Amino acid sequence: ALDQQLEGRGYVVVDPVNLWLAPVADLATDRPPPVTSFSIWPPLAIQREIWLTGGIGPGRLAVMERAEGAKVAILGRVDDSPAGTAFVAIHDGTAMLHALEVLPKLRRKGLARWILRQAAFWALDNGAQHFSVLCTKANEPANALYSKLGMSFAGEYHYRRHQDDLS
Repeated sequence: ALDQQLEGRGYVVVDPVNLWLAPVADLATDRPPPVTSFSIWPPLAIQREIWLTGGIGPGRLAVMERAEGAKVAILGRVDDSPAGTAFVAIHDGTAMLHALEVLPKLRRKGLARWILRQAAFWALDNGAQHFSVLCTKANEPANALYSKLGMSFAGEYHYRRHQDDLS
């Protein structure tokens, strides 16, 4: 009812999001090839650069720093070069992947899958039973990856902003 009232007052949907979920053991099946991915904390400067290239700015990086409990940054490599990164934190038995980013020129080489697998093994080693990720509905390649890896669609949400504030 609230959503309908907001729509009626000129608030439009912004960034609808899918929630994906899987038992962590279902994802921690294939270890990444040697030197393809690494679990690191704190993140290296190159990981911060990759995030910034993908639009993940200082505010989101600060959230990663403030997160309490088990957390990790995954560094992914393609052709002997840093190519991608992600952040994972665990709360109450659930690991959540955030800010998965692969450099545009190095996409479509399977690195996101290996980063996610590395994250799953890290989560398993740190006591997580479930693995989750949020992904905008517009990010079709990422949604396809999570589905292909056997993650289940577990819910959705969206934000609303007034249409006058969108310019």
